[in-house]
Amino acid sequence: MASVESPEKDSLLILWDFNLGRRVASLKACANKLLGVAFSHDDKLLATVGLDAQGRCQVVVWDVALLVAVKAVVDLSKAAAIVAKQVSD
Repeated sequence: MASVESPEKDSLLILWDFNLGRRVASLKACANKLLGVAFSHDDKLLATVGLDAQGRCQVVVWDVALLVAVKAVVDLSKAAAIVAKQVSD
């Protein structure tokens, strides 16, 4: 499960172990403002949609296993966990 904290600026993406009811990772997202998150059907990938610092729409696909391994990072913009990234013009 994933949730977003402080969605207005410098969003924090939180990954949860639903069965244990605890956080497994708290990560600063690439987007300045996260608008949505969704897992793939097999829970291996996580897609985030948000706005970057210039107000452009940004979609990032993450490798969930690598995100959980990272635990907490100040800036994920160049993280190895990024599978794909697209920013609007």
